[in-house]
Amino acid sequence: GLALGALLRPRRTAGAPRRLALLELFIAGWAALLATMFFASDRALGGWLAAAGANATSLGLARAAPAVLWLLPPTMAMGAQMPTLAAVLASHSSLRDLSLPRYYALNLAGAFTITLAAPILLVNAVGAKGALWGCNRSRQCLCKCTATQR
Repeated sequence: GLALGALLRPRRTAGAPRRLALLELFIAGWAALLATMFFASDRALGGWLAAAGANATSLGLARAAPAVLWLLPPTMAMGAQMPTLAAVLASHSSLRDLSLPRYYALNLAGAFTITLAAPILLVNAVGAKGALWGCNRSRQCLCKCTATQR
């Protein structure tokens, strides 16, 4: 998914800040969708596995398909992030001298911090729904800051 996203992303630099913000929002939205719909899809998955029968090939495909459906879209968006960030830096003369690895490292550090903080701090303090809301809100704020700074 990461490589596919990097290969399929638009090559032009025009509109790159907006695309980067949309990628971030898509990933956050997908996380919220996955969190709310994952267990609801359990019954459908159970029925799908039962319908696949005992054939190893069809059972393997039935088991792999939900993983692809749930994981491929966000990993493609994640794969498009770094090339899009490079386009953002290249499209603005004031940002050209800034380090792409530094910005990408900050992005990863934010994701890592949220990943560690959510289960430890947020879930205990505000419950699962509150933790998901807080994580998505923080990503939205980051996207807004990224999109408006030039």
